[in-house]
Amino acid sequence: MIHLFEKGTNDKTLLLLHGTGGDEYDLIDVAKFIDPKANILSLRGNVNENGMNRFFKRYSTGVYDYESINLETENLNQFINEAVLKYKLNKDMIVGLGYSNGANLLESLLQLKGKVLKKVILFNPSFLNPKLKFEDLKEVSVFIATSKQDQYTTYYEQLSLHNLMKDSGASIEVFWSNYGHQLTKESIINAKKWYDLI
Repeated sequence: MIHLFEKGTNDKTLLLLHGTGGDEYDLIDVAKFIDPKANILSLRGNVNENGMNRFFKRYSTGVYDYESINLETENLNQFINEAVLKYKLNKDMIVGLGYSNGANLLESLLQLKGKVLKKVILFNPSFLNPKLKFEDLKEVSVFIATSKQDQYTTYYEQLSLHNLMKDSGASIEVFWSNYGHQLTKESIINAKKWYDLI
């Protein structure tokens, strides 16, 4: 996967996955606000949709290509394992951080692969596959920023997502924004507060 890596001064790594149309530079400032001393490992989505970078294919807004999701989830899992070796990272100290489409792929990683990552920040995720349970998420901590006004999901879909994660053993903290699907300063500040305590 196309990516950038910046070496930090502590043992933590922020693994960044952008939203639709973004790239590996989009979330750098967010990462440096949350932990200016952490390693940064930032990815570019493998899929190109009409010139926009994405992490998996879709047929239309909210209609997902599950074969692509499964493939790209495998690619992400493999990439993480390879990056741990290449950059000599402590895998237990990698924190996944994704916005929108990137958050959705991290969600799929939790659902299909379980506790590959012990700590995950999901900014404005949708619930990709409500028909599947999550793998064992005991010892996994998840911060979710979402909104009842988000046009890409519903309040009840979010509650279902949160409850299924809890049922699989995850520790969940949810921040409800009032600003729809956009990534807000308040969401980032609350993510940092959560991050500083884990």
